[in-house]
Amino acid sequence: MSHLPRHVRQVARVIHDAGFGVWIVGGALRDHFMGIPPKDWDVATTASPEDVVRLFPRVFPVGMRHGTVSVLAGRGVVEVTRLREADGRGSVFADLARRDFTVNALALDYPTGRLLDPFQGRRDLRRGILRAVGDPTERFREDPLRVLRACRLVAQYGFRIERRTFLALRREVHGLQSVAPERIRDEIFKLILGKHVLEGFTCMHRGGVMEQILPELQGRRVNAEREHAGGGSCDSMALLAACPRCLNLRLAALFHQTGERSESRGDRELEHGRGFYTESAAVACRVLQRWRASRRRMKEVTHILEHHFHEEFQQWDDEAIRRFLANIELERLEDILLFSRACFVTQGHKARSRKAFDSFRWRVQGIVASGELILPAQLAIDGEDVMEILGIGPGPQVGAWLKKLHEKVLQNPCLNERKILVDFLKKAGL
Repeated sequence: MSHLPRHVRQVARVIHDAGFGVWIVGGALRDHFMGIPPKDWDVATTASPEDVVRLFPRVFPVGMRHGTVSVLAGRGVVEVTRLREADGRGSVFADLARRDFTVNALALDYPTGRLLDPFQGRRDLRRGILRAVGDPTERFREDPLRVLRACRLVAQYGFRIERRTFLALRREVHGLQSVAPERIRDEIFKLILGKHVLEGFTCMHRGGVMEQILPELQGRRVNAEREHAGGGSCDSMALLAACPRCLNLRLAALFHQTGERSESRGDRELEHGRGFYTESAAVACRVLQRWRASRRRMKEVTHILEHHFHEEFQQWDDEAIRRFLANIELERLEDILLFSRACFVTQGHKARSRKAFDSFRWRVQGIVASGELILPAQLAIDGEDVMEILGIGPGPQVGAWLKKLHEKVLQNPCLNERKILVDFLKKAGL
């Protein structure tokens, strides 16, 4: 048991010394056997939640009605759950029999270190197979979210779903309609960050999952092998794989071009000289609202979609870059640059063009660092000055004059001096 983290052994020892049975279970054990450092540790025990609360001074009892208590030990947290009493005795084997997949139906006995693997989960791990425990139809009906979880595990670990399990998944996919949006959201967010994300979406398409939870993407067929081979366009699912494993970037990739590109070139597009995916951003916002995502998440993802750019950057001079920067949230600049580069790379541009993008990125960062960028709030005069100089009252006129001043400063940052701007206003107001 020495290979387990200290805080996990500490929790297990306290429960065992109190006379209760203890087993290390769950995804952490699966990850451990796959050579992946586990993030979260779970313990199954014969102790009741009330017993666990009594044994430990620092706990979060938020899951007690489900039999789970979060125990704070050292620098870590351990989820302690009472055994599922499927056979009336609280047997660990009965608990494992009710778990979703064989790779998750493993238990390590404390303190002996004996591995309990009644469903050959380690064998399936070695073979890269995802197989339901027992009757797959029963497992999916117990918790319909397991249908989506299967696709998520494919995306994270590259598993192949066993045929009988996959057939049951397709039959029971309609059960996802009864799952809380927040649970759908959490699984999708993990899925799109997976190392094998294209395989995960291939599984979702073939299993009918997309139609249930993401009908907006139903028409976007995925073939993982074809996408990995290259030659995809920027509106293909390959953009997901091209993006760094950052949640906002991959969410933006997921919804990229889900709407039709705006036919009308509005003021923003004319000013910025770049594609503006208003409908895709609107689709992203609707879906994220449906999943109960935070407002901040929605704002950040839609901002990336609205302001990313494509080949047009190659014609931008410093003034165009300043205009671009003045119309984005600067804290989102790095995300927009990374997403735009992923779009550029996905379009199949050669290495020389990729280097050109990286050079452009350095130019942008240089302008930000040099202080050449003047935001509207950084003008040397403000609305009060405009009203005093021109003798006008509050209203749209003030904003219009400030916009004109900002235009001049974007053309030449050296003009952002109070005297120069005051003189311009006096002459223009005559």
